Amino acid sequence: YFFTYAPSPLFPYFHLDIWSNAIPHPHSFFYYHWIENGLLGLLSTFFFFVSFFFIAFKSLMSTKNLNYDHYVLALAVTGIGFGILFRAFFEVGGILTYGFIALDMPFWLCLIILAHIYMQSGRNRI
Repeated sequence: YFFTYAPSPLFPYFHLDIWSNAIPHPHSFFYYHWIENGLLGLLSTFFFFVSFFFIAFKSLMSTKNLNYDHYVLALAVTGIGFGILFRAFFEVGGILTYGFIALDMPFWLCLIILAHIYMQSGRNRI
């Protein structure tokens, strides 16, 4: 409200870009979606990671003895998933941000890579 009626020479003293972009939110992905969407939001955030690690476990088990390159790639992507999970406890963005695909891209690319590895390993078994 102050910045609506304040004269423009005062803006440099208050660093308008810092004050106007500071949106208060909890510093956790899980808390943020719990507060924004309730219990269903909290459950859906856990579902993202459960589905990610389910696909990771399945792709690791299906490529362990068949394709070493896919196994190593799946293992590396699973490690990235653990890093993203750890980061979600301290940051809001990076998994499911409203409208910012650039922040979410690593998580979704890792999920797509794991799903592709799992689908390829299913074709190789048949």
